[in-house]
Parts: sequence; structure tokens; C-alpha cells
Amino acid sequence: MARQRKENGPREEKRARAGSPRAGDAEPVWTYRGYQLRSGEFNTAMVHFFRAEVQRANVWRQRLDTTTNWAVVTTGAALSFAFGQMIDHYVIILNTLLVTLFLFIEARRYRYYELWSYRVRLLETDFFAAMLVPPFRPGSDWAETMAENLLHPQFRISMWEAFGRRYRRNYAWVYVVLILAWVLKV
Repeated sequence: MARQRKENGPREEKRARAGSPRAGDAEPVWTYRGYQLRSGEFNTAMVHFFRAEVQRANVWRQRLDTTTNWAVVTTGAALSFAFGQMIDHYVIILNTLLVTLFLFIEARRYRYYELWSYRVRLLETDFFAAMLVPPFRPGSDWAETMAENLLHPQFRISMWEAFGRRYRRNYAWVYVVLILAWVLKV
């Protein structure tokens, strides 16, 4: 018995005396095929899930930055090429088409970013914030909403709405520069 006490430690000895594998723990939050997830384990799982979703949203946000950078760099290269040599203004038209392609790529990526950021926001507002104010528990339907979003993900915005948002946020200025360059070149 003394050897077993040294190996297991005082906590395990108390649990063994209590007659339950985890005396004092609350009822299981989730049970599946005999495995019981208690509230502390559930919260740990949710924290890891939150970190994963934040990382996923950050990856898609970085992809947005990449396509914007491509548009700015190709515009700068096309303008320096168009004004640096005696070349027709068609280079500016080709660059405008290329920037439009980048805008469509970015709009698609923005829809994915919105998908992940919606999940992050749902966890922030309906799970973590709810633990900080009375009654200190999540909203009644947040788990169903999250499960539905995980099982059947749907984009929160249309392709055209994403296109408009990215155009207004980043690409309008690129198009203004291209129009001014066109006017100066022609």
C-alpha cells in the first residue's frame, strides 16, 4: 500500500477512498460510448477549438493581404513599364484586367475569412463573454448554432457582397491610380 501511495500520490489516494474515479466533479457535460466529458474538460476543449478557429481566420486574413500585395506590385510594375518606355497605353488595360482577377480571387478568399471569423465571434460573444456575466453560462442556443455551422458551413455573405467590400476597402484606390495613369498616358 505504501508503495502504491508513492506511485499514485495523495490525490489518487483520496479518490480511491472516495469510491469514485473523480470525486467532487460535476455531472458529465457530454457522454459518448462510455466516455464522459466533464465541464473542466469541455472548457479545455473549447479553448483549443477557439485557438484553432482564430488561427484559421488569421491564415485567411493573410491570404487577403497577399492578393492585395499582388495587385499593388503588378500595378506599380505596369505603370513603371508604361511610363518608362515608349509603349502604348494597352499595358494599363491589361493590368486593369489583372487587378480585376486579383479582386475576384480576394473576394472568394474574403468569404472564407468571414466563415471562420463568424465562428470566432460566436465563441467570443456567446461562450466566453457569457462566462463573465451572470448567470455565468452560455446562451441557450449557441451550441446548436455552432454545431450547425460546423456540420453544414454556409457562407455568411454572397460573392458580390464580398467583391464590393474588398473593392471599397482596398481596390478602389488601385483603380483610381490606373484611371489617372490611363488619362496621363493617352
